[in-house]
Amino acid sequence: MQTPNTKHPQYTHTHTHKVITYPEIKSKAYSSSAYFFSRVLSELPMNILAAVVYSSIIYWVVGLNKDPLRFLIFVAFIVLETCASVGIGFAVSAGTKNAAIANAIGPPIIIICILFGGFYVNSKTIPQGAAWVSYISPIYWTFSGLVLNEFSGEQFLCPPTPAPLQTQMNNGCLHVGEQVIVRLGFQNLTVDLCFLALAVFFVVISLLAYLLLAINVRSSEMAMKSPRTKNAIGGKVGRGGRGRGGGRGEGEGGERGGEEGSVGTDDEW
Repeated sequence: MQTPNTKHPQYTHTHTHKVITYPEIKSKAYSSSAYFFSRVLSELPMNILAAVVYSSIIYWVVGLNKDPLRFLIFVAFIVLETCASVGIGFAVSAGTKNAAIANAIGPPIIIICILFGGFYVNSKTIPQGAAWVSYISPIYWTFSGLVLNEFSGEQFLCPPTPAPLQTQMNNGCLHVGEQVIVRLGFQNLTVDLCFLALAVFFVVISLLAYLLLAINVRSSEMAMKSPRTKNAIGGKVGRGGRGRGGGRGEGEGGERGGEEGSVGTDDEW
């Protein structure tokens, strides 16, 4: 399963765009929604292509289920999980003022999603008060969906063992895929439910990213229109104008004094 990178390039990528896009949005060249949807749609093909290539390689190298339908389901989960991961990066960067803050907030969010994803910590051992965190983790829905897709309906043959070790091996050997699913705590889930939950998460995180972007743009517009900001900008412009004027006056006075001094010297001679 492909997990999001804690140092998400989306954090710095979005803040690099802000230098160009925010002034254009403020000048009404286009709206926040136009920028957001064009950004998402323009990046979508590359995200899908990367996920498909990754899935096509890792699926057969690992030796997962050879059923073509299960392979397509695996690819669909990885594509959707990749898009959800990009959405998290977009939401974090859209809701922060600079890349440094985004890089400070983003990694803890991703780490929490990984810890409650069901891979490192079994979902049955998570405290009841913190179990809800798993349901807002895209990694949880991806991992559970891939487990169900891989092991549902499968049967395994345990290797023959000597009689003294037979009982011990039978306790450790799993004969059907449902035993794996129960051991991981996913027996109450289905592939369709996991895929639907992951799709809902992607839509929600995308809408959240758009709202944070619109709020951030709006707040920067309000800051630029505030009297304090205007006075600060006006003061900088005024000081710059006086500096240029004073420098020009001193330069002209020096040239004029030099000319008069040269004339006086000629008269004395």
